[in-house]
Amino acid sequence: SAVARAMYEDMIMDLRADLPKIQKMTTVLYAFDASVGFPQAAVDGLYQTAYAGLPNKHLVRIDNSYHFIQIDQPEVFDREVHAFLAN
Repeated sequence: SAVARAMYEDMIMDLRADLPKIQKMTTVLYAFDASVGFPQAAVDGLYQTAYAGLPNKHLVRIDNSYHFIQIDQPEVFDREVHAFLAN
């Protein structure tokens, strides 16, 4: 039941109104793979819209990845995390 409650809370919580409060540089990694059937532009637009209120952002699409970038593209994930930490 704990997992179900956590999933429920995750699905209903919308914190987009709080994004402008985050002033630190933020990197958002998001997955994309053409085989899922969504156009690349649609996925890019989804993330641009979802994070529009985040003032200091860097959106990075990771191609050939599904949901868990760290599993699907570990080298790319590692590179992006190191690049973020270096700034």
